[in-house]
Amino acid sequence: MSPPIAPDQEFLAAVRAGAVEAAIWGCGHIGASALFHLAVAGVRCFGYDVAPERITAIQDGRFLSTEVVHPAPPSATPDTAVAPLRVSVSADWHEMLSRPIAIHLICVPTDRGPEPSSEALADVAAHACQVIRAAGPLRLNGRTWPRLLVIESTIVPSWLRDIVLPSVERAGLELNRDVAIGAAPRRDWFSGVEFSLRTLPRILGASSPQAASMLTAFYSLVCS
Repeated sequence: MSPPIAPDQEFLAAVRAGAVEAAIWGCGHIGASALFHLAVAGVRCFGYDVAPERITAIQDGRFLSTEVVHPAPPSATPDTAVAPLRVSVSADWHEMLSRPIAIHLICVPTDRGPEPSSEALADVAAHACQVIRAAGPLRLNGRTWPRLLVIESTIVPSWLRDIVLPSVERAGLELNRDVAIGAAPRRDWFSGVEFSLRTLPRILGASSPQAASMLTAFYSLVCS
């Protein structure tokens, strides 16, 4: 008899198989490169942005700061996929309501000029929680999982307490049952080779040990 599959690997298998999707909120430098590298690794992705030119660029296969189009040369990413990327993108976040999204990555700008600004974070966190609430429990192979809400943007740490958690509560979601919160700030040089998404160590934080395992498995697709 084969040994049982660890829960985090079971979740990762669902991601690899395309049974669930990752949503990227904001397709600027952080979001577009996250969308690109995850899609190249085989993840089904849905990108959202309010800028029509970013939507058009991604539909044309251009992912902003990756400085490459698909298929990418090996110098840009070591796991180049030659198959069409499984990417959808829209300026209407309501389209997420009908999609099997398990992971929400918030990649919005968090500054306004030289000053930090939480306005975009508050906006998309509320919308993401609406999508999570409408989707209901995430069930895979008879197991129930929390959906993941992950902040990739650079934020003031207190914003998790003051903005993200209240969004969860206002949506009527139970933390670590309906949704788990994660933080995975980007520190790589988006299009560089020396400090790339894959080679630079990634620091992750999560609201529960289960969520930490899920996040570690998920990011193993794009981080060594």
